[in-house]
Amino acid sequence: MAATKNFWATPTTDPKRAYRWLLHLNGNQNFDLPDWVITKVSQPSFEVSEKEHQFINHKFYYPGRVTWTDVKFTLVDPVSPDATHQLQKILSKSGYVYPDQYPTEQMTDTISKKRATDVLPEVKIQLIGATNVVKEGGAAGSAAPKIGNWTLKNAWVKAVTFSELSYESEDLVNAEVTLRYDWAVY
Repeated sequence: MAATKNFWATPTTDPKRAYRWLLHLNGNQNFDLPDWVITKVSQPSFEVSEKEHQFINHKFYYPGRVTWTDVKFTLVDPVSPDATHQLQKILSKSGYVYPDQYPTEQMTDTISKKRATDVLPEVKIQLIGATNVVKEGGAAGSAAPKIGNWTLKNAWVKAVTFSELSYESEDLVNAEVTLRYDWAVY
């Protein structure tokens, strides 16, 4: 109990920070979207449904199924590597064929979960800490320690929204990507 009394006064105490993270979309050699283009990401969230039971003048609630919510991330679109092109590759590799490119024998082909999840075989949101705080005697310039990790299971791209283009704006061109997954492990 005494150790938590001066929690914030201890110089080695460091909370997790919203700006210390990396989103890794690694694992597929046909897809090249580096970590540094991603500027914002939401963490996985879940919700447990409920079932209500009414008995005379009382209500009782029972937990039901778990539903994981979508994860969204924003990326800046550099000239090289071209993020828009990479996102289009995800769509193609998932099984989408443009209507004017259909060969006759593949007219009925569609996107499949296997192909969509194979494009992003391992999606990880990695939380990182400050080297000299988390590890005793950590030197500046050394690799930041991993202090947390979310892994999205069976993740696939559900939506991509590209930013608006305007002659009145000097903003960077970006895209918001929505990922759907079956569950997440921390």
